[in-house]
Amino acid sequence: MNSLRTRVSALDERRRHRTLARAILRLLPEPESWLDVGTGDAHFPETAKGLFPYTSFDGLDPTPRVVRARAAERIEEAYAGHLTDPHITSALHARYDVVTLLRD
Repeated sequence: MNSLRTRVSALDERRRHRTLARAILRLLPEPESWLDVGTGDAHFPETAKGLFPYTSFDGLDPTPRVVRARAAERIEEAYAGHLTDPHITSALHARYDVVTLLRD
């Protein structure tokens, strides 16, 4: 029963991610660069790539999961840290067409 709940939860998450990506597609059909703040394992960028195949997805997360997401090629650039860190803020300033902050 637990594995069924896990699969249903994962399907719900992917559905939510696709819905958000479609909403952004209507507003900005071809962004060049996208930063997902709090990306974790980068499941949102992985899903959004289906609608935005030419967009460069990067991720920011305070945990080592962002580095693993980079190694799994779900994102192109991985930033480990917090958005409030001045070093991160200066490196990311004015680089992105889209910035998302999802709580998954």
